Amino acid sequence: MKSNKSCWSAAVRALTFASVILTSGLLHAHPRTVQLPAGSIDGLAAAIGNAGTGGTVILKSGLHTESGTVTVGFRVNIIGEPGAILETSTSPDPDYPITIEAAIHLKNAAHAKVEGIWFRPPASATGSCAVVIEDSPHSQVLHNRVSDYQFGVLVHHGDHAQVSGNAIQVSDAWALDPSDPGFLVEADGIIVSNGRHVRVTDNAISGGFQGIWLCDEKGYCAENTLTDNLIGLILCRVAAENFLISGADAEASQPGTAWLVHRNVAHDNDWGIQVTDGTHHNVLLNNQATGNHVYDCELTGDTLRWGFFVAGCFENLVVQGGPTSLMVKDCGANNTLRGNVTLVDTNADPCY
Repeated sequence: MKSNKSCWSAAVRALTFASVILTSGLLHAHPRTVQLPAGSIDGLAAAIGNAGTGGTVILKSGLHTESGTVTVGFRVNIIGEPGAILETSTSPDPDYPITIEAAIHLKNAAHAKVEGIWFRPPASATGSCAVVIEDSPHSQVLHNRVSDYQFGVLVHHGDHAQVSGNAIQVSDAWALDPSDPGFLVEADGIIVSNGRHVRVTDNAISGGFQGIWLCDEKGYCAENTLTDNLIGLILCRVAAENFLISGADAEASQPGTAWLVHRNVAHDNDWGIQVTDGTHHNVLLNNQATGNHVYDCELTGDTLRWGFFVAGCFENLVVQGGPTSLMVKDCGANNTLRGNVTLVDTNADPCY
């Protein structure tokens, strides 16, 4: 039998360990499900805090109003009932570098989820960005609706993030005359600036300067529908001084590399799919790009078309099966095209 002294020592050690856990924040309250009633005003942050790590906030059907960004700093589920609307006042930025203000900003919130919400700005306004994923791997943005924002979803350091099933109607203010006071130099649907193994699937995006913009590596982009954008889908690189997130430059660490771009539908854009800016070793497999006004699919060489130098793409693979041909203009280096591909004659239509 242990002595009273040894039992006392064990109790002291246990109490000391518990104290360390409590003071270090390792012990959290049991996660809760919190319902945020319709008509809430600036109530989302408190609801998230009450739900706790691993908890769930249910936005009840109806209108919820926020005066600015709600920042989420831990794993939580934010889920809208059918008909849940989140109306947030954030400001678009008309020129570079563009400061991004999210309606919901997942920052250091690994495994967080945002699902089933209609994001919109106040009437007659344009919002900045619906959701930013920053330093939040494995986070999910699922089945939301986004209207009249400069940006839909932006991933910046979100390995294994998933952006799926969203309907994003981007502000078309980028198409205004630059002299118009409402002009925005850029407005995009989904941007993956930094994030490996990101999944971008089954989204519908319209009205943007770029529908989907892919950087970094080894992601999966499939079964998205892209209409009425300048460029439906682009593999490229976010340059320095394009975007500011949390006050810091959101430059991509590398151009889009080793992405699988599969079974997307791009129609009635200017460019359907564009591969450019040093992107390489990507696979474009069985995409449907038809009825686009400039090119259905373009693999660019070095170009000055935008007023500054952009490096060409190289060593990408385009494979097209089935009865629908893909029209491709290939001006890059060492790209491989297989299957039902029709090449643009670059003698008649030179690379530029």
